[in-house]
Amino acid sequence: MPVAALHAGLAGGTFRARDLIEDVLARAEAAAPFNAFAIIDAEAARAAADDSDKARAAGRAMGPLAGLPVSLKDL
Repeated sequence: MPVAALHAGLAGGTFRARDLIEDVLARAEAAAPFNAFAIIDAEAARAAADDSDKARAAGRAMGPLAGLPVSLKDL
């Protein structure tokens, strides 16, 4: 899904950041046999998603990438 659609879904309440991170973690787990990720900090990712959801629910201004999952590649 394009980043703009993910942002719109979060901003519009179609889904939560926690929903996104759970989907990403499930996909990462499915890719485990390929060693696609060296480190996955699932608990920190869930906590960050929950914090983002709470801030959005409280009406705080959110940046365009707030609540979106990100993975980093080390080359």
